[in-house]
This record gives sequence, C-alpha cells and structure tokens, in this order.
Amino acid sequence: MEHSGERNRIQISQATADLLAEAGFSQWTTPRETKIYLKGKGDMQTYWMRKTKSAKAASLIGPLTQAETVATAAYSELTECSDESDSKDGMDKTERLVEWTVEILTSLLQQIIASRSGGVQDIKSLSAAERDTGSGRTVLEEFVPIVRLKRFEEDELRRRQRPASIDIGDEARSQLRNFLFIVAGMYQDNPFHNFQHAIHVTASVKKLLARIVNVNDKNGLGASNADNRIESVDPLHLAGHSYGITSDPLTQFAVVFSAIIHDVDHPGVPNTQLVKENT
Repeated sequence: MEHSGERNRIQISQATADLLAEAGFSQWTTPRETKIYLKGKGDMQTYWMRKTKSAKAASLIGPLTQAETVATAAYSELTECSDESDSKDGMDKTERLVEWTVEILTSLLQQIIASRSGGVQDIKSLSAAERDTGSGRTVLEEFVPIVRLKRFEEDELRRRQRPASIDIGDEARSQLRNFLFIVAGMYQDNPFHNFQHAIHVTASVKKLLARIVNVNDKNGLGASNADNRIESVDPLHLAGHSYGITSDPLTQFAVVFSAIIHDVDHPGVPNTQLVKENT
C-alpha cells in the first residue's frame, strides 16, 4: 500500500478498518474514493484515517506516566496541524514532533535511572562490549537469535524509585533535543519515508510497549476483586510474562530509539526500484 499513499494521510487496510469498527471507532476512518491495485491481491478497498482528539486516542493506550500523558496530548495536537503555518504555539511541525519525542525519551530515561537503584554498570564491562561490537565482523555475523536480558530480583523490583520523581536535568533534555533535530535533518523530504513517518512509527511502538507492560486481569497478570480492580501483581510474574521487557526499561528505550532512526536517509522509493536502477 506504500506506493498508493498520499502526503500527510494515513492509509489502512479493510481488515484494520473492520477492527476499528468492532472496537467502536468507525468514525476514525473514511473509505478511499477509489480502490487501489495490490500485486497478488488485485483491487482492494482501503481507508483513510480521520484526525481525532487526544482524549479518545489516549483512552486506547492504558495507564501513562505524567510525562507520557503530556506527550500523548502534545502528539495529538501536533498531528492536527497539516501545515507548518497552522501551529498555535509558534513552533513548526518538526519542532513539535521533536518536543513530543523528547518527552517520550525523557520518560524512558527516568525509568532507566529508577531501575539502576543507584548502581552503575562496571565501566570495564562497557568498554569490553564496545570493543566487541563491529570488530571486523559483518552485521549478519554479529546477529544472535536470542538476546539475554538482565535478570532482576523481586526485592530489587520492589525497591525501585518512582520514575516520575526523577529529574534528568535540563542539560540531558537539551542533548536529546539537539540529537533529534540532527536526526530530523538526516531524513529526506519525500512523501512517505520522512521524519513525520518515523515519529508515527515511534508513537505506534510506544503504544504497543504500553500494552505489553499494562497490568490487567485479561492477560492474567493481576488478581481482580469484586469491583474488577487489580489487587496485587507479582513483579516476577509480570517480568516473565513480557520476556523481561517490563522490568528492563533500557530495552524499551532501545526499541523506541530504533523506531526514531529506522528510515534515516531513505530515498523514498522501495528496494525493488533501487535494484532495478542498480543503485
């Protein structure tokens, strides 16, 4: 569906539109005026996503930290501006995207600091890891099928500081902001694989991560009482259910970071076209 997209519009399949309708959000979509042709599938009806307000969008994400709540509202507002001139706060679209992403990364850094409980990894082990990375090997040679995450003890999980109480400092926020502006400048101005697309993917990744770490009785992570409220959660049970992602915010940070940079310097055409052009 990539080749049939349009600038500043989100196209979804019939299956995705049906799922939204089943969830009671049919008002979020509108049928595309004409069907599109997909190789191997023929003519297909697709849909455009309508713009929505932050309150409805946030209701699907689940419990958020204070920083994430602010970030969700900011992202909803910035996506409602189709042109840079529409900004109400003096920022252009890139600046608004950067500020939203700074809040997301800040929240994850707060969780990382809280997970360390005052401890810092031995500098020698970090240096050894840096030496081993990319030391004359190809990317495929460095690939491993299983990445072993750090193991956490139950007492350690219970002792963690509340992330929202941690201040990463203005200097760290400034460094995040400057880095994101550099990344934004490395994205080419093409119809799809641009910086705005990267932040859309980042928002989707953050939402999926929120669903992984969300605690409810449907996924068996919490014991509900008569009022359908979660009474207690075993931290080790939660960590095991999510393959360690729940208790390892550094892994969450890595996933979000990957989403931000995943299409840097993309030329705007699929790999098949590059092969044809022998570029």
